[in-house]
Amino acid sequence: MSSRNSGLLAAGVLFIILISVSAALIYTCLPEALESVRAVEHYTLWLERDKTPALRSVKRVLYRGDIAVRSAAILPGTADNLHLAAEAAIAEPSKAERGAGLVSHVPEGTRLLGIAEKDGYIFIDLSDEMLSADERAFDEIRESIALSHDFRDIFFMIEGDLIS
Repeated sequence: MSSRNSGLLAAGVLFIILISVSAALIYTCLPEALESVRAVEHYTLWLERDKTPALRSVKRVLYRGDIAVRSAAILPGTADNLHLAAEAAIAEPSKAERGAGLVSHVPEGTRLLGIAEKDGYIFIDLSDEMLSADERAFDEIRESIALSHDFRDIFFMIEGDLIS
């Protein structure tokens, strides 16, 4: 046999041994590797559980007849205090609040489109449902925000247009 053929034969044998050893390593290590991947996935899910927004009780004003009554809305606590105060102010009364005779003057379906504060002045932009609201709804929002946030004045906008 020539030295060239014996070199090819040796290379072929080494290649087969390398493939066999690789297959054996993959066969023995793959379950552990997959288990590690599963462990990382479970750990990631465990970490993500804390990112579920916690519920917060946010003070607000509702009415029983003409009497303002302090209440609280339960909201996901993901926003800053000013946003939460505004969301609480426009939230519909809960079943328990309605059962206690409390009502809101804010029209049903009103949405907070934006809110900002500059030098103690709050600018709150609400959806066009507020076009049908009377002054009591604006007072309710103002009083609700005042329970958790100090301000000089609030300016209301509806769909981006400042109202007087």
